[in-house]
Amino acid sequence: PIPFDYANGRMILTGLNLPWKGTMILVRRGAAPADHRIAEMRDAAVKGIAATDWQAASAGAWCAGFFPEWNLAPTIAPLLGHSHWAVRRSAAESLGRLGYRAAENDIRAALDKETDSHSLADELYALAQLGHREIDALCRRYAAHPDPFVRSEAARSQATRTVTPQTTKSISR
Repeated sequence: PIPFDYANGRMILTGLNLPWKGTMILVRRGAAPADHRIAEMRDAAVKGIAATDWQAASAGAWCAGFFPEWNLAPTIAPLLGHSHWAVRRSAAESLGRLGYRAAENDIRAALDKETDSHSLADELYALAQLGHREIDALCRRYAAHPDPFVRSEAARSQATRTVTPQTTKSISR
């Protein structure tokens, strides 16, 4: 709903701060139809997380990580042990973003077994986001990693830990 005045066949909109060029206003005679896109995204994420295809699983975990209200973190955590690195990476990134502390030990265990640099970096960063008690030592350890990407992500993780220690919310579901 936009405030407006109507007189002499003209509608005058007030209180808008829109650019003149490229602005389109849709006037409806009735209520807008229901928007089911978020529910459809959730359904797709749930299907993806449960999929055997690594691309679907990775996409499902990644997408679910942006919506804490979906409460899908417990279904993402098992993906930390997936055979494909991209799935493990998406799972770690999402769990850290969601602040899902219940997966902290699982992420830590995954970090010790990780063979892929990108997954390792996201697992380390997720632990930093969760304020893991060992994060300072882990960042120092991975600052000496042979892969320059892991070294740079260890520095980023350390900076994250330094700026936001123990500030993530816990999801207890």
